[in-house]
Amino acid sequence: MSASEIISANDEDAHDAKHAAIVEAAQAVFLAKGFAGASMDEIASEAQVSKRTVYNRFASKDALFGAVIVASCERLMSILDAHFTTERPLRDELIDTATQFLREVTSTESIALRRITAFESMRFPELGVAYLENGMYRLVDALEPHMRELVERGVLAIEDFPRAIKQLGALVSEPLETKLAMGVQYEDLEAEIEEQARTGVEAFLKIYAVPGAPNTGCA
Repeated sequence: MSASEIISANDEDAHDAKHAAIVEAAQAVFLAKGFAGASMDEIASEAQVSKRTVYNRFASKDALFGAVIVASCERLMSILDAHFTTERPLRDELIDTATQFLREVTSTESIALRRITAFESMRFPELGVAYLENGMYRLVDALEPHMRELVERGVLAIEDFPRAIKQLGALVSEPLETKLAMGVQYEDLEAEIEEQARTGVEAFLKIYAVPGAPNTGCA
C-alpha cells in the first residue's frame, strides 16, 4: 500500500468514536510490540471491538499504523492552530509555540513512535513515507502561510519557505529529540525543553529576522 493510500484510508470516519478507540488501542499495541509484532486480533481485543470492525475501518495494518501517525500529527497541528494569532512580539510567540511543540515530540509516545518507524521502515518503507507526509511535510504546509504573512509585514526575510521552516524545526528540536530517541535521560527534561526551544528560536531569528523590524522581540 502506498503512503497516499495509507493517508486516504484514514480520512473516512475520522471523528468516529469507535475509530478513535481503535487508533488509541493500535498505538498502545504498536508501542508495546512494534509494527511487525502487532496483530489486528490483539488491536481489536485492546479496543474491545471485533476484528471485523477493525477491518471495516482500516483495510490493513499499514493503514492502521498510518492512522496512529495522523493522530500524533493532529496533536502537533492543534498547537500551531492555537498560535500566530496575537500581537505579541514574534520571539515570544515562537518560543511559546516551540516549547509546546517540543513537549509533544519528546513525549514518551512520540519518541517510541519515531523509534518504531525508523526501525520498521527498512522492511516497510511506506511507513517512513507516511510518517514524513503526516509529520514534517504537513507541518511545513501549515506554517508556510504564517511565515509568508510575516515576510509581507517586513518582519522576516525568507526566500525558500520550506527550507526555512525545516530549519526552524531542526533548531528547535535537535539535538534533544534525537538524544531522547537514543535513550539519553535528563534529570530535568522540562528545563532542557525550555532551553532548547528558546535557543532554537533565537538562532532562527538571527538568520531570518529583518534587522530593526518592529515587534520581533529581538534586541
